[in-house]
Amino acid sequence: MNRAIAVGICFFLALSSENGQATGAGSETTIHVVTDLLDGQIGLRGGTLMELRLREHPVLLGQKDKPFALMEQKRGNVFAAQSGLLGRGDAPTHHAQYVAEAQDYALEDGEDTLEVPLMWEGEQVTVTKTYRFRRGSYLIEVFHEVENKGEVTWSGRMYGQFLRTAPTESDSIYTYTGGVLSSPETPYEKIHFDDMESQDLRRNIRAAGSP
Repeated sequence: MNRAIAVGICFFLALSSENGQATGAGSETTIHVVTDLLDGQIGLRGGTLMELRLREHPVLLGQKDKPFALMEQKRGNVFAAQSGLLGRGDAPTHHAQYVAEAQDYALEDGEDTLEVPLMWEGEQVTVTKTYRFRRGSYLIEVFHEVENKGEVTWSGRMYGQFLRTAPTESDSIYTYTGGVLSSPETPYEKIHFDDMESQDLRRNIRAAGSP
């Protein structure tokens, strides 16, 4: 029986301050993260999710030691999730160098949540980028907490993006692989890789109910 698996990544931004106010709008070193369902690698350059394997879904039946790679860094087949901050003043983009307290994180027996904090320090702000994993879930939450150490108001916004090359035929599985745009008028508009290269994909989309 075929079973659909949805893997999601959510981005959040939190702002705090000490002396000032805040308002919101690398190295190849990686750390290893393992949960009951996921096996991943996070790069300290940008805090990028570089590799992600689905532990319960082997590439071939009977080969549980070879889980399906949803994200990886193979030549000709690159898939990664990047995020960062753009602000007035210093802010860590997906090129910034983070540090971590450990190189291996695992969801232990009896625990329901695993958090992986990455730290970046600038002249004005300190940013903690935290990946949160939950037992029994394919949803990955990413939080950016900004602490303003200065006297000047810091303002910025968070962004998230996928770095993706078109998969080769041998790497494809029997599902749609490509981009999707969603709007109130067209909830699910497929954007194929060829269209990304040849078309202007800019859209002005208003949220449902907005004037």
